[in-house]
Amino acid sequence: MRASFTVCVLALLAGIEFTNERNARAAPSASDVVSAKSAMRDGLSARDRGDWTGAEKGFRAAFALVPTPNTGNELAQALLKLGRLVEAREVAFAVVKMPAREGEPAEHTSGRVACADMASQLDDRIPTVSVRVDGLPRNAEFTLTLDGEALNNSALDAPRAVDPGEHSLTFRALGYPDQSRAFQLAVSERREETFKVDPIAVAPIATVAKVPAPPAAAEAPRAPSRALAWTGFTVGGVGLAAGAAAGAYVLSQTASFRSTCANGHCPVDQHDALASANTAATISNIAFALGGAGIVVGSISLLLTRSSDPPQARTTPYFGLGSAGVSGAFE
Repeated sequence: MRASFTVCVLALLAGIEFTNERNARAAPSASDVVSAKSAMRDGLSARDRGDWTGAEKGFRAAFALVPTPNTGNELAQALLKLGRLVEAREVAFAVVKMPAREGEPAEHTSGRVACADMASQLDDRIPTVSVRVDGLPRNAEFTLTLDGEALNNSALDAPRAVDPGEHSLTFRALGYPDQSRAFQLAVSERREETFKVDPIAVAPIATVAKVPAPPAAAEAPRAPSRALAWTGFTVGGVGLAAGAAAGAYVLSQTASFRSTCANGHCPVDQHDALASANTAATISNIAFALGGAGIVVGSISLLLTRSSDPPQARTTPYFGLGSAGVSGAFE
């Protein structure tokens, strides 16, 4: 008895809900009715002109404002003409599910019957596509899009209903090259698309061994410039020449003093000549010393430069009474 009472209550509640739904649908506003009639006229006019895009627009507006089997059938027929089979079937199913009303116009009844017939035929006419991905590790994350719409990765094997015509599939996954493809589907075609993926090949990074730079060559000590050698020889030659000239003057004066000076005593009138001879002797000694030093410096400088340059000449300084110089021979 208690169970029967519960069933009756549930049935009553369901009936109330169904009645409320019918009442809600049966009570469009006056503005909705006027707008739906206007949109329906626009749709019929476009249909008669063969403008199925305009017809679909008008019928869709009318069906949204005041949904009736008649407007739904017209919308489904327009979608069918446009090749949008999937949506046409959905509208047809919506019309079939609409409850029949007592005393409804005959056109509503005929519209419901036409939609039921269309829905059953479209089940076989609508093409399908299923997608497989081979080469991915289990639980790998990836994205598949069909005509820009992301697919549910858990239901890729299930055939997906699509309209006939051109379509595109795109595969993307981290670490794998992107893949895209376009394909055509005919009416009633059943198609399977398979993506075979391989990880992106990463080229090994070449390691470049660092070659140590060769040690810098030790800079060889610079040999003295030959200019110093030739300068020394020039100074030496000039000094020796000056010393020789002064020495010659001293020797000539010494010969004259032997005839005028006796026992180391010279007359008073020879004092100036004697002083000049002494001065010349001093100059001669200094000049010979400078000349000798110049010759020594030049010789040493020339010998040092021979270590870096090929020998070109052999020189030998010589000294003598009243003469000095450098002798040499080219090799």
